[in-house]
Amino acid sequence: MSRTAGRRPKKGLDWFKKDVDYYEDFKVMDLINEYGPLGSTIFDCILCMIYREGYYLELPIDKLCLAVVRSIGSKWVKKHQVMQVIQYCADIGL
Repeated sequence: MSRTAGRRPKKGLDWFKKDVDYYEDFKVMDLINEYGPLGSTIFDCILCMIYREGYYLELPIDKLCLAVVRSIGSKWVKKHQVMQVIQYCADIGL
């Protein structure tokens, strides 16, 4: 009898819904108005990290910022900018 290894259950989601009116959401508009496309990219990157794990992410804020910098690239964003965007998102309720 041969043994075959079954696939491990996948943690998190493979995809998440993004509404077609995403850019018409006033909070997203405020984010883009304040930080431009970089703010939207940072927010989107964090959403992907969250949904990859399920529906929440337990990670210290400094490690989250570093993970975003690594994902986007240090040529385009710095840790302090990610921290500012995260704080702004919290302030406006995103």
